[in-house]
Amino acid sequence: MTSHNKRIKVVILYGGQSVEHEVSCRSASFIFKHIDKQLYEPVGVGVDHQGHWWPQSFPESFEPPRQLSIAKSVKRSELSPGAQALGPREMLWYLCGLDQSINASELVFFPIIHGTHGEDGRLQGLLEMADVAFVGADTLASAVSMDKVFSKQLVANCGIPVAPYQSFSSYDWEWNKDSIIKKAIDDLGLPLFVKPSSLGSSVGISKVTSRSELHNACEQALKFDDKVLIEQGMEGIREIECAVLGNYQLECAYPGEIIPQGGFYSYDAKYVDDKAAIVQVPAELSEKEARGAKEMAIRTASALGICGMARIDFFLDPKSGNYLFNEANTIPGFTEISQYPRLWQNEGIDGRELVQKLVRLAQERATKKQGLQRVYQGKT
Repeated sequence: MTSHNKRIKVVILYGGQSVEHEVSCRSASFIFKHIDKQLYEPVGVGVDHQGHWWPQSFPESFEPPRQLSIAKSVKRSELSPGAQALGPREMLWYLCGLDQSINASELVFFPIIHGTHGEDGRLQGLLEMADVAFVGADTLASAVSMDKVFSKQLVANCGIPVAPYQSFSSYDWEWNKDSIIKKAIDDLGLPLFVKPSSLGSSVGISKVTSRSELHNACEQALKFDDKVLIEQGMEGIREIECAVLGNYQLECAYPGEIIPQGGFYSYDAKYVDDKAAIVQVPAELSEKEARGAKEMAIRTASALGICGMARIDFFLDPKSGNYLFNEANTIPGFTEISQYPRLWQNEGIDGRELVQKLVRLAQERATKKQGLQRVYQGKT
């Protein structure tokens, strides 16, 4: 067994201010359960609904429940002496309750905070400023992928098809709601899907079949975001999901499929009612369809600048055989029923090996970035 003090500390950041807080706590439990404790020392840091960071104290024998809680007790090392300049790294160490003497090479951060302030580039920006290794996409890729409108614009510009859609801001809605509704119905028809632009886990999403439903759905989506996406609801479409892994050479697992048993794949269908949808792993696809999904997933992840991990979701039109990009999730769910770990499990990569791969990818990318020159010394 590797010496205890030689193990890399993996700081698992979970919870957060997002409506996906509980999902994050379940994902963190999965990572704690599957991390190889001979190689890594897991360190928990819970972020509560108010955005406060709480270092957690877990014994070596800790057996995580289905959903990690956040104990709100302050156990932090002291900040560096006041005479010493403080930077993002010192503040990050303090927030996480880490001893200031711990070197960054002894740490890997594993942010598993889904949604707002965790998956949208804000947290990644802090980690990049502190110049530490962390799992998942960087600041730019996280921010762009989180915004459904920007990500569609970007991948479409790279030649990847997207479903017909429109978008509007809360300001637009305040002054032009009637014209927004009319244009959406005239141009896209019915049914429609209404989604907050920067949210996950199907929170705030509605399927509408009438003008009055569209109005109410837009109002509902605006409770969660100030930008809303209205997407054409294509009948008979299949929802295909792909798991991508890697840094500079991405690989994709065989796709899975979500088969809603009524309406669409809502939050409850994902996490509450296990009979509301069938999660089929692997998906029933022809060799050509499977190959097409995997190739498009890698193209999409590359277009968005994603590295580490991502789940890329597509719509498959059974009539034409064409794929349409739906969305990219740079911090996909890691619960026991989540697609991302299940898709890799189908490839023979269990939870423990998957976590290990992700940590090593984080270290690889950090080494590459830390080797960049930060001071310009003129021509050499």
